[in-house]
Amino acid sequence: RFITYFGYKFNDWIVLNTEIEFEHGANAGNGGKTVVEFLYLDFLLSQEVNVRLGHVLVPMGLVNLRHEPTLFNTVQRPEIEKNLIPSTWHENGALVYGRFDNANIEYTAAVINALNLNNKYTIDNDTQSKWIREGRLGSSKEASFEPAFVGRMDYTGVNGLLVGASVYYGEGSNLADDVNDVSGLTTTMFDIHATYDNGPFSAYGLYTQTNLDGAEKLDSDAVEKASGYYANVSYDVASLVGLKYALPVFAQYENYNPVEKRVDGNFEDKFQTEIVTIGLNFFPADQVVLKSDYTMKDDVNGKQNTFSFGLGFIF
Repeated sequence: RFITYFGYKFNDWIVLNTEIEFEHGANAGNGGKTVVEFLYLDFLLSQEVNVRLGHVLVPMGLVNLRHEPTLFNTVQRPEIEKNLIPSTWHENGALVYGRFDNANIEYTAAVINALNLNNKYTIDNDTQSKWIREGRLGSSKEASFEPAFVGRMDYTGVNGLLVGASVYYGEGSNLADDVNDVSGLTTTMFDIHATYDNGPFSAYGLYTQTNLDGAEKLDSDAVEKASGYYANVSYDVASLVGLKYALPVFAQYENYNPVEKRVDGNFEDKFQTEIVTIGLNFFPADQVVLKSDYTMKDDVNGKQNTFSFGLGFIF
């Protein structure tokens, strides 16, 4: 992936931010693509109240808003923030956001384009693990604008600690072709998240859950619920081994089920997934990282062990 950023400051209070992502070499014949990941105007009114309009990142979870490779430990993003919170998740919308210093609280309230969970993955027994991720409409597909509402609040009053929650509520069927639309289908998603950074020690993690109300209107095989959690802890051992560069060693545990509940009650353990990952990062510069990790995964395909190596940079 190569992601280019373009920004422009029109004046002291109107700023343009954009990202264009080139995935997998951007060779469409080989699964690659070029995506407008976000493109919006910020209207900086005050510290407490600002407005963002355009194609925006959805303010859910930990990775979606801060998904650059220098900002999380594993080579791949946590699967929970891929399949349950479908990072990178970007939609058309409008946000109001700000910070209240006296209360140490940051907030976001948004109206965005809703997920379309009236899709084949929601009712296909073999691919139901993708039902949330494949509901994204993003910048590349045409769809009717069914609104969804997102709220987020984070508390930062303890040194090194951030703790907060996000909530999403919207239509579950968001199709351009109204003939296939299903009324009375609604989606509720929430997460509770936290990060802690205290010198060489750091930790982050979250719990998330999604419910599809009215799933029985789609099919008796439809998914109704998904949930999961993960935690990542790390310690920078650079000083212990005499290095002047950061060298965090980490461990991560994930446990989730993208098909925790179905309308008919069948096959609800099929996609239960448990993942343990251990690894390290090496930062030769603050904005450059070399990563390696070893993942032990147990899911519908059995037990799989994978060694990964990656590099990333941001400037």
